[in-house]
Amino acid sequence: MDVLHCPILEELSNIWKKTLEKRYGDGFFLINEAVGRLKLMANRFYELGLNDPTFTSEILSKEPYKYEQRMSEILFSDRLIRDGYKLSSDKEGPDFKAEKNGKVTWFEVITPSPVPKLEKQFKDPNYRLNPTQEGARLASYTTLLKTTAAVREKNKKIVTYINDGIISEGDATIIVINDSLFFPLDLPTIGLNCEIAEGCSGLPLIIEALMGIGQAHWIKNQSDNNHQIVRANNDFIINQNNSSVDTNRFRTDRYNSISGVFVLTLREDYGLAEVIYEHVKNKKNKGVFLTNPNTTRPFEPRDLSARHIEHKRLDELTRISDDNPVSCLMTKTVAGYLMELNSYLGYIRQLFIKAGVHVANETTNEVSISQKALEGGFGKYVVDYDEASGLPIGVSLLEE
Repeated sequence: MDVLHCPILEELSNIWKKTLEKRYGDGFFLINEAVGRLKLMANRFYELGLNDPTFTSEILSKEPYKYEQRMSEILFSDRLIRDGYKLSSDKEGPDFKAEKNGKVTWFEVITPSPVPKLEKQFKDPNYRLNPTQEGARLASYTTLLKTTAAVREKNKKIVTYINDGIISEGDATIIVINDSLFFPLDLPTIGLNCEIAEGCSGLPLIIEALMGIGQAHWIKNQSDNNHQIVRANNDFIINQNNSSVDTNRFRTDRYNSISGVFVLTLREDYGLAEVIYEHVKNKKNKGVFLTNPNTTRPFEPRDLSARHIEHKRLDELTRISDDNPVSCLMTKTVAGYLMELNSYLGYIRQLFIKAGVHVANETTNEVSISQKALEGGFGKYVVDYDEASGLPIGVSLLEE
């Protein structure tokens, strides 16, 4: 670092070091390097003039969650710079004006805070060791309401900026949601390799909040009696005041001033991610980007490195189809991975039988080698996979 631009770099460094040590232990060898990466990001943030007049006081304030909100702006600025954007910021308007390929995109960042009941769950070690269904429902319900409220709040701001002439016609507008406070603050790896809060559908909360996709159900397929995961259409939910809250506004023109919503998990672990995945092309914590199909301000998704959500795929998740329920409708949950594994084991078991390998245990799929297999040499068999489907299609004997 040649020139110091951030006047509070020492104070921030101490916060980052203590926070990461609490999560990973004070002996974790990458913490100092991670703090060094965060220092470079913060110094560049100030160098580019991205800090507004209240930034310094708020990031150091003791007001609940002010630090997390302001910290997310530092981290997100790094994400945009890595994607090739030229950033600027004014006293009036969204957090970032980003220019790339001759186009202007405005980014407005928000970090929703947890409700008190959820905050209490996060701090209760007994609950975290013995979670309940009621607690899981509370987390799913309250974080969904917080997500819808965050988008609604920022949409109002963006409409105001458009009416005031700050955002020009043709500029794209993106709301950025940092969901880091939907996880316990002391939990490690959040934002490192575990990211993006999910709802009762098993999908990112933003899909439930804007696309009207709800609870996942097992539904019987009429053609072959298989069961598959189908998600309910859910156009609204009822909040604590018994008022309805729309959850389908990206399926209408209510938010047509928004180009899309980008969800990331941004906290101090981001510095560790940059150290660990520095030379990995497909980095972790890319975030999820949902475009608005009814926007009047289109945005080219390729300009943002993220996991992009396909609207056609979302439509498929809410209707029964004749597709294979395991390979087609698998979600990234522990139960999902187990189902997929059992499916593969079933395929492989049949293939080994055909190849002369006797399956000794019907329940566990444990295999023992038959005489025919022994003639080829113990352990000389390999499973062949179809390149298109990824499914096992045969068992081959390895050549000497």
